[in-house]
Amino acid sequence: MSNVYEHTLTLAELSRALGVARTRAEQWVNRGLIDPKLPGGQGKTRRWTFLDAMRLAILIDVADAQLPLSGIGDSEKWHGEIENWLNEVDRHTKWIHGFTDDSAFLIIRYGLHEMIQSTPRGSPPSKMGGGIKVLQPGLLDSDVVRWSKLANHLASPDGRLFVVIPLSQIEQRIRTIWEASLKAAASNTKDDD
Repeated sequence: MSNVYEHTLTLAELSRALGVARTRAEQWVNRGLIDPKLPGGQGKTRRWTFLDAMRLAILIDVADAQLPLSGIGDSEKWHGEIENWLNEVDRHTKWIHGFTDDSAFLIIRYGLHEMIQSTPRGSPPSKMGGGIKVLQPGLLDSDVVRWSKLANHLASPDGRLFVVIPLSQIEQRIRTIWEASLKAAASNTKDDD
């Protein structure tokens, strides 16, 4: 069986497997909310990598959860906020990874950020912990953390809001889809022989 990470799927195959309308994902691509690694072209079907599929699954879960609640009642504003939130989530999923010996979680955090004083060129950099902590509205940061370190991250006194996304569960969902696709492709190759 070929490497799961080298295999790609079309959006139609991936949408069907994730149980989401293909047009929904196409709209996100057209709006720039998600940018698959392998672009299509005129007459070419765009192929989705394993990581693209993970990012899409995360966006689907976040959109389905309808997290931005401040715009309820104003449909246009609400959809705009969801789009902004999905853009933000996509930005934080560009470098997702897992751990071989522990479950992985993507934490997107809103809270205090430390501003480090600049130093003259050529002098030693400022030390972390010596800056001023500020709350900048709309500024999020993210990290991928192990299950064993999750409580420490969530207990941070600087955090105001945390969104925790179980990467290991999403990875397993996508891996199941990929393995089924690889098995079907191998079966089709045997049938052609």
